[in-house]
Amino acid sequence: MAGRLSLSGVRKGAASLSDAASLAPKLPPIGILPGALGVVQGPGMITFTLNGQPRWQIDIRQFAGTPSLTIKPDARGTLITLQGARFPGTQLPADFVLLRPQNEGGRNLFIGQSGHIWSENCPLDANSER
Repeated sequence: MAGRLSLSGVRKGAASLSDAASLAPKLPPIGILPGALGVVQGPGMITFTLNGQPRWQIDIRQFAGTPSLTIKPDARGTLITLQGARFPGTQLPADFVLLRPQNEGGRNLFIGQSGHIWSENCPLDANSER
């Protein structure tokens, strides 16, 4: 019996493969265009939108300390800097630097701290909501 193939074992193995496949990320259908990205600026705040809906907002009123938000053009794109900010109720700094590159249509953000950009995967399109 040891040399015989167990069909029930094969079926169970195939079922687990289909379960694993269902965990894979779902890709958008071919031909679906990504959503329209936008930026809304106000005093002490910036909001990134997708199809006109706010998706991510940086607002200095949400931080402790003496936060300041600067948004300025850079050779690489738009540089957004939060300085003097702390997480509320702590002494932990919340400062960061965010780069929105022009050459990628603003679909990816690069984020870092203390002037060093260190992370690249912050996509803002409709297919990457988390």
